[in-house]
Amino acid sequence: MKNLDVAKLNETVAFIQSKINTKPQAGIILGSGLGGLVNDLQVSLSLNYEEIPNFPTSTVKGHGGKLLFGQLNGKEVVMLSGRFHYYEGYTMQEVTFPVRVMKQLGCELLMVSNAAGGMNKSFKVGDLMIINDHTPTLKIQFRDLTYTHRTTNLHTPRSGRGLLPTQTRHFVHLLTR
Repeated sequence: MKNLDVAKLNETVAFIQSKINTKPQAGIILGSGLGGLVNDLQVSLSLNYEEIPNFPTSTVKGHGGKLLFGQLNGKEVVMLSGRFHYYEGYTMQEVTFPVRVMKQLGCELLMVSNAAGGMNKSFKVGDLMIINDHTPTLKIQFRDLTYTHRTTNLHTPRSGRGLLPTQTRHFVHLLTR
């Protein structure tokens, strides 16, 4: 993976800062499942991805393609309405670029939504859930490319510990608000 182009990051952040007069506290990346959250945002600024220097553009049908600033429940937030995927042909640096931009804009919290499946038959399409565990192996196969990331210290079920749990304790304060 090539290194982050800091000059491009700075150019993008400077462009956006010239358009806003607030500092977002949180960044929200909307996926297929929670795209309607934009209707609850009191939008102060909407930028099409194409307008933003160095910003990727979403090619997935149904992804909004806008960077939105505004208030959600009294908090200043920035939302990505539509996101970018590795399978669209972007590099991992390009996929993560908007997250780096949001951090430079002042976001201390990042929430990412997506359409996720589950084995629980009581779940219905559109139900909200918090994923509190995952298989710590990511394998992406695309054409002739295979990318695998494996968490170190993975314990097998035979060892009695099973999969490593994600660190969820930092979510507790969000759940109780």
